[in-house]
Amino acid sequence: MDEIISESFHTARKAHICENCTKPIEPGQRYRYRYGKVEGDLYTVKEHEECVAFCNRLIDEGYADDTYPYISDWPRTFDRYELPDDLWEARARIMGLHWPPLDERTARQRAWKRLKAWWRSL
Repeated sequence: MDEIISESFHTARKAHICENCTKPIEPGQRYRYRYGKVEGDLYTVKEHEECVAFCNRLIDEGYADDTYPYISDWPRTFDRYELPDDLWEARARIMGLHWPPLDERTARQRAWKRLKAWWRSL
């Protein structure tokens, strides 16, 4: 059972990593700091304010229970057609992904272009 001991919102003074979307929390951005206990083990979590609001929306609309659906886990958690497109679009915006999803050929071409640019930079 998850027991929340402390929860508060802060403005970052240094860079952190969002436990939800795995993207950086930059200095000046607001984030939630949560301190709690799960099965006797203590934990701390830092998450973007937007990620918290988005996951709360998922829970409020009945797409997830309070096990808290981390945005970075979506491919493993939700089937592509389980959720309405506006939720997938919002997730893509938070994760910095392209929406609608690119077809496989276009995605491969873009990845190859980035790889070649990286190779040349060495």
